[in-house]
Amino acid sequence: MLFRSAKGVTHSIANGLLDFGNVDNKVDLNIQVLQGNIQDLTQVLDHLIQPLSWFPRSLKGPTHGKIKISGGLEFDKLQILSKLNGIGWDYGGEKFKTVYLEGGYDKGKYSLDSFSATKRTGKVSGKISFAADRKLDWDIESSDFTLNDFDHLVQLDVPIRGSFYVQSSGEGYTGAIQSITQLSLTDFSVRGVVKAPTYVRLETVNGGTWVKGKIMGKQGNIDGYFD
Repeated sequence: MLFRSAKGVTHSIANGLLDFGNVDNKVDLNIQVLQGNIQDLTQVLDHLIQPLSWFPRSLKGPTHGKIKISGGLEFDKLQILSKLNGIGWDYGGEKFKTVYLEGGYDKGKYSLDSFSATKRTGKVSGKISFAADRKLDWDIESSDFTLNDFDHLVQLDVPIRGSFYVQSSGEGYTGAIQSITQLSLTDFSVRGVVKAPTYVRLETVNGGTWVKGKIMGKQGNIDGYFD
């Protein structure tokens, strides 16, 4: 069975099986997204991603790739695996040169098994999952990021320079997340004046968050706990 469709500016070809002749209502489709927009795909899957309040629904930009849909049509039997590439994506005014996503939905579990997004020079990559029992798991890291990679800072037209790094990983249920997030700002300068580096570490345990860090060397220390 061959399907051709156009949703908004997204054009795709689907080849496979839709079986409504039994109780299971099975599906086995291979979809090739020839040319499209990630926002169109998000709108199509809106009902499926409804439980994910943090999902970046305003994300937009050209995309192409492959999507495989299999299993049953009920959410606890449905499987969706996608591999998508994007160019020039925009999220909240921040633009990304290239994006790669690999992941989907597996019988109640949402996952990005691998993702990467490139800015001017910097890159952020990692993985994230949200299981049917509402357990969240993530591991994200940046590389080669500078302050010039942040479009909102560039628009201020202030001569600020610096290297930015973030690494965050964690897992658990709402109210019981265990995670560690580390941020640093090095080689920092404002109008040519060099500043000392900044390091911040956040650790969440049993619903509370420890924050420790040094702001521009000895100019400020952070050491606190938030419940």
